[in-house]
Amino acid sequence: MQLPLGRKLPLLISGLILLVLAAASGAAYVEVERSAWTTAKERVVSLAEQLANLTSGSIVARGAMMKRAATDTAVRRMLRSRGTGILDTTRGVSEALERLAVPTDSAGVIEIWDGAGHTRARFAGRIARVADTADDAQRTRLASRESGAGGLDSVRTGAFYARGDSVYAWYALPISDGGLATGFVAQRAKLARNAASASAERGLREIMGPGIDLFLANATDSLRTTTTGAMSAQPPELKSATGPVVYRDRASGEMLGAKATVAGTPWLIEIAMPRATVLTGTRVFLKRTSIMSLAILIIGALLAWLLSRQVTRPLAKLTAATNAVSAGDYAYRVDIAHGDELGQLGSAFNVMAERVSESRAAIEQQRAAAESARKEAVAASQAKSDFLAVMSHELRTPLNAILGFSSLMIDGITGPVTEQQRAQLARIRSGGQHLLALIDEILSLTRLEAGREEVRAEQGDAFVVARETAALAEPMAALKGLALVADIPVGACDARTDFTKLRQILLNLLSNAIKFTNDGAVTLSVRVAGDDVHFAVSDTGIGIAPEDRARIFEPFFQVEMSKARRVAGTGLGLSVTRHLARLLGGDVTLRSEEEVGSTFELRIPRYTLGTSAPMKEDGLHERALAVLPESGAAARGGGVAMPRR
Repeated sequence: MQLPLGRKLPLLISGLILLVLAAASGAAYVEVERSAWTTAKERVVSLAEQLANLTSGSIVARGAMMKRAATDTAVRRMLRSRGTGILDTTRGVSEALERLAVPTDSAGVIEIWDGAGHTRARFAGRIARVADTADDAQRTRLASRESGAGGLDSVRTGAFYARGDSVYAWYALPISDGGLATGFVAQRAKLARNAASASAERGLREIMGPGIDLFLANATDSLRTTTTGAMSAQPPELKSATGPVVYRDRASGEMLGAKATVAGTPWLIEIAMPRATVLTGTRVFLKRTSIMSLAILIIGALLAWLLSRQVTRPLAKLTAATNAVSAGDYAYRVDIAHGDELGQLGSAFNVMAERVSESRAAIEQQRAAAESARKEAVAASQAKSDFLAVMSHELRTPLNAILGFSSLMIDGITGPVTEQQRAQLARIRSGGQHLLALIDEILSLTRLEAGREEVRAEQGDAFVVARETAALAEPMAALKGLALVADIPVGACDARTDFTKLRQILLNLLSNAIKFTNDGAVTLSVRVAGDDVHFAVSDTGIGIAPEDRARIFEPFFQVEMSKARRVAGTGLGLSVTRHLARLLGGDVTLRSEEEVGSTFELRIPRYTLGTSAPMKEDGLHERALAVLPESGAAARGGGVAMPRR
């Protein structure tokens, strides 16, 4: 359904506003998203480094607590005593170790090692006399010289390791005596969810912000855990990354992560931020932008509607006025009280309507005069046709008598005549026959223009008709010393048309070509193309100038119109020829070149369903043309295809 301009214009403006808002919002969203990713990458890197520093600080704080036990006199005295692998049970050592116990860490173990890493004393809530051999590898590594790069005052940390569903880590502080490490204060911590870890997690959450996860991992293997001891898979991308990296987590989807090494430890701090968290601010921005865009669109649509009314209402008046004028109401005027272009357009329309009204009145007067002149011309043409028909008939009666008596006298029926008299009588008969042919042409043209010419279709061979017509024209060509070439295919061409009129057309074209050809040859060629038969008459005559080709088929027109013309004739032959060709459902066309020659091509349907009723070639009659099914096969195969009756 076609919308009126009053609705189309607001919709168009609203659409443009929507397009601009969508483009601007999309570009802004892309830029905000890019900025959010950049900020998030910087943030995860900064958080990882910050938390690594905090972890280093907590290790230093733990070292300060462990130093009190390392400097305890009872502990040093025990290490000076001889003995290996024997747990000390003195109360002084037990009290020194008990001060390091963490109430919330029920699995915590505090030990005194000698310089070789052998356990000399242990506190695990009570003095245990059974050695814990499960952590021998940790004790050996922490007691080795490779772990002492931080000096005698630095806490050494072991890698995280799992036992069952729990994660543990060892801390070891050297006990120095005389500048040499004589042993170690070692403490095992368990990562578990408890009141202390919950409080620490809340503090970390305040630092990191919502939606961000913190993981502790070993730099030496793939173990990864949370601060509460929950194990998780180590992403390969994050383990090998040197900066912020994007990876996919099976549970959380796409993640942004970064890592930092805790100084002096084999530990890694890993930060993981889900994509949804990164884009939270972006989505909020998009939501606010969408609400603002919707508000702008509504306001813009309202303004567009108000603006369009200022434009479309005058246009609607102009449209109504235009429709009224086109319907014949030339007194209709518009009233547009605008000082802008619309007002000027309304005034111009009123002036135009006034002039159209005046022109219409003048045209009506001219039309009446033209109709009167047309009727007079029709009456004159009819009178001319009637006059020609009557006069032609009246001329034929005495002319036939002259021809008849001249023939009787030549044959000697009325009495003997001399040879000289016989020659004169032959000239009389020749002139009479020529005059009779001219009268027949006029009668043919009169019948055609009056629509009284009939088409009588019959079955026949178009190739035979062409050969016979060429034979009739051959004597005419021989008298002028011309060659008449018949290029007609071998075989038959079954057709249904008015062969009498076809012969007349071909004979007219051949005789016309012979008239205007002084040297060379005249060629009649025939070919079958689909459902049509094409006849071409070519000559090597004088040709026809371009300015005369458009008028060559007009009645009484001749290329040489002067009194000194070289070829006699009425100029009706080609006009009658075209009339007859169109009467048969075809047409005649011309190709010509001056001083080279001309070619007239006749095209007629191969099968015409004839009728005895008068037919007109000007389209005012019903022309019954039908192509029978066999015609295509006959044209292609060159054989004779008999039509169905």
